[in-house]
Parts: sequence; C-alpha cells; structure tokens
Amino acid sequence: MKHLKLIILLAAIAVSCTNTTNDELQKIIDGKQDSYYMHFLFLSFQDNYGNDLVKGIEFNLMQPNAGPVTPNTYTLNALFPDGTPKPPIHDIMGFNDGKLFEDGFSRLSFSNSSYKEIYDARGNLVKYPFVENITYKLKCPYIFGDDEEHDIVTWWELKAQNDIGAQECALCCRIEFDGKIYTAINYLSNKNISEVTLIWESK
Repeated sequence: MKHLKLIILLAAIAVSCTNTTNDELQKIIDGKQDSYYMHFLFLSFQDNYGNDLVKGIEFNLMQPNAGPVTPNTYTLNALFPDGTPKPPIHDIMGFNDGKLFEDGFSRLSFSNSSYKEIYDARGNLVKYPFVENITYKLKCPYIFGDDEEHDIVTWWELKAQNDIGAQECALCCRIEFDGKIYTAINYLSNKNISEVTLIWESK
C-alpha cells in the first residue's frame, strides 16, 4: 500500500508541474494523444558515515510526509540523447520522508517521461526508440553543500512490469555518480520504481 501511495504521489507531482499547450489539448480532443514511458527514480543520498542528507529538505506538502521539493532550493535538468524530443512533463524532484521506508532514510524522487509515440503537426504517428540514457544535472546546496551542478548519469532498460508480461515499464539498471558506479538497484511497487542509495563525499 505504501508503494501504491508513492506511485500516486509521483503522478500527482507530474500533473501539477506539466504545462499543457493548446496543440496538446487539441490532440486529446481529436483522440490523438501522445504516449509515453515513465521513468521513476528514488534516490537516497548519504555521507560516508551513513547520515541522511535528504532529511529536512524544504518541500511543499501534498500528502503526509511527501511532496515536491521547494523549487527555489534546487535546479534540475534531465538531458536526453541528442535528437530525442523531450515531452512536456517537466523535470520534477519530490521529497519522500523516511517514515515511508523500512530503513528510515528519506528519498528524493525523480519523475520523467519519454515519448513512445507522438503525433506530428500533420497528424502522422511517429514512433521513437526507448530512451536508454538520462543524465540528471542537479544543483542542490542542501544535499551537496555547494552551488555546483552535479551529474547523475542513469541507464534504463525496457521490461515487462514484474517481468511477467504485464505492462512495459522503464527500469534503471546503472547509475554513475561522483566517480562511482551503482548497479545494485532495488525495484518498488511492482518494480516500476527504481531505487538506489548514493554516497556523497563532500569535497
């Protein structure tokens, strides 16, 4: 049930941060709505001593213990491979209190979409390859203790939900951060949320 609530929260944050254009509204009216893959990533940031670096970050309450991180406390830009269009769902970072997790550590949530199919200006359906690489360029003094932009490089695989042929979903399989490679990824809520702990050694 906790994981279901996390999915609902991610979806709510995504909708609240999306600017729907007139063209997109017309597509919906015409029954030509674009389709997407969703990339859901939960990150716990800890220092070398196991301290929770996310706990206490300022956020806007959407439900008990969770909500979008206050915008003026960070900047985030998710970079797709060259030539890949970016959907209107903006770069989003949310906060999830440690009370929601068994280990008690808070998480930052990153929610991005990538196009699966899109209707062009002429109404033709265009299919795009699955986005396998997303680089999150994050500036967050609360987490890192500086004003620098930090790269979180992620690789993704397209798999059936639960690996039983239910629904396709994007799963993170590798992360590079601060000179380290992380491949021990946990999967939550029927495996469509990828979760990992990153260690930050302040410079």
